[in-house]
Amino acid sequence: MNTNRIPPGLPGGVIVYDAQEDAICFADQNIVRLYGCTTFEEFMSYVHGRFSGMVHPDDRRQIQKDIDSQILGGKKRHDYLRYRIVTKQGDVRYVEDFGHLLHGADGRQYFYVCIVDVDKDEYFNKASNSLAESQVLGSISTSASWT
Repeated sequence: MNTNRIPPGLPGGVIVYDAQEDAICFADQNIVRLYGCTTFEEFMSYVHGRFSGMVHPDDRRQIQKDIDSQILGGKKRHDYLRYRIVTKQGDVRYVEDFGHLLHGADGRQYFYVCIVDVDKDEYFNKASNSLAESQVLGSISTSASWT
């Protein structure tokens, strides 16, 4: 077993993106496939190289508000989100996102995020402890910063 890479075929994967610039620095092959792409370059082109480009257009404003309230407003370094994505083929999928805000040696902030593909029933399950926690943290009102 090669321990230097994430095993292929998992129902989700890992991304790293610059918190200030919204620019993706890394996405593993499982994320590339989750979006219906075959290469990292194709994936980056499809999502315009941005985390916001990974989120369903109708969910973007709420997701940015949730990130802001959980990370910035709540003074936490982690977030939990649920949102929809649209694959390159036009299919809508449902994901859970577990993010952690890190500080790089370059002084910049980066989100290290594990994204898991979930089924529609699980996505709409409001009894989840993680979802309930995120909604409490998300009750702090902030403005969206994505344009």
